Amino acid sequence: MRVVLDSIEEIDAFVERWAMPVPNATRFAYSVRLSDGTQFTCKEWIMQDLTVGKQISFTMGTPQDKFGNPTTVDGVYTFMANDSSITITPNDTGDGATVLAGGTVGIASFDISADVDRGEGVRAHTETVQLNLVSGEAVAFVPQFGPESDPV
Repeated sequence: MRVVLDSIEEIDAFVERWAMPVPNATRFAYSVRLSDGTQFTCKEWIMQDLTVGKQISFTMGTPQDKFGNPTTVDGVYTFMANDSSITITPNDTGDGATVLAGGTVGIASFDISADVDRGEGVRAHTETVQLNLVSGEAVAFVPQFGPESDPV
């Protein structure tokens, strides 16, 4: 599909309207190509379903350069929840974390950041992970009564 939009805000709105949500541990990215041929990734999402009241642990895989080659990062990763519906606790080695979902269904997100310049300077790269917080098993039934009536 080819769409011409005038601003990064219009691009973000278009992608969020037509491409999200992406279900179950899917990676989604989109790029912009400028008239001079320059191309760059504007936004990237990773989505995972997580049941409210449950937790899920993850570790970071091998980072990749823009050509898909394995590379490294300097130091450890940092993890930051973007809202209060999840709690994220890094593991002892700094290469992963455990995410605990609160009790409300909906979309939650957290950022993963690392120093990627592989030298003395610092150039942070951040990716956003979105979690689709879903309801658990039924533990209660709620009957919906109609109005009273006379027997027939």
